[in-house]
Formats: sequence, C-alpha cells, structure tokens
Amino acid sequence: MAQVIEGLDIPILETQRLRLRSFHRGDFDDYAALRADPEVMRYLGGGEVWDRGRAWRHLAFLLGHWQLGGSGIWALEEKATGAFLGMVGFAHPEGWPGFELAWALARHGWGAGLRHGRRPAQPWRTPSPRCGRDASSA
Repeated sequence: MAQVIEGLDIPILETQRLRLRSFHRGDFDDYAALRADPEVMRYLGGGEVWDRGRAWRHLAFLLGHWQLGGSGIWALEEKATGAFLGMVGFAHPEGWPGFELAWALARHGWGAGLRHGRRPAQPWRTPSPRCGRDASSA
C-alpha cells in the first residue's frame, strides 16, 4: 500500500512549447547528466560537476522543497517531444539568504529561444507567502 503525502500539489504550467511539471523517477538520468555536464555546471555555483549520488540527493531536496516550503523547482520539458530540457522555479530553503528564481538548461536546449518564452497558457495564480503577490504577475 502506498502512502499519499498530503499537501504535495505541484502545479503544472504550460506554454505553447514547454511544460513545467513535477520531477519524477524517470527524470533522474537526465537530471544527473545535466549536473555532470561541465559546460552547464560552469555557470552554476562553483562550477563543480556532480556525481550521480549528489544529483540524487539534490533531486530529493527539490521535491521536498515543495512539501516544506510550498514552492519549488519544476522539471522543464518540451511538449512536442517530452524531452527533458532542465529545471526552473523558486527556492528559499532554510538558511538561504533570499527567495531565488533558479534555472538550468541542458545543453541540447541552449540556443532554442527558451529564454524568450511566453506567459503560461494556464497561469499559476497561487499567492506566494514570500513575495506577497500572485506568481503569475511576475
């Protein structure tokens, strides 16, 4: 019997080209590859690549952030193909200096015009307790 975790309702956002959704087990290989790519990691933190163990722990952290913080990071996928493109979302873990917008794109998503996305087709209008306004108005 599986236990349902109450309150873990991660919204799905969509644009014409992209879907922002919860991470799932099938994303792990792609997420680990993203974090092991030196060209991607050169722009994140100290530039150190991660092994699979560290990527696994961080993926668990990302999912837990939704449960504990009420916001978090989505997996970013191309709607047409279902391809994993990276991650995007909000983070404010305990002890972190501020509420952060974070993202990382796998190299196969670079140069695809993803920075210039449109507003979500289904806006997420849940008020954020940390920023005091609708996330859709940002």
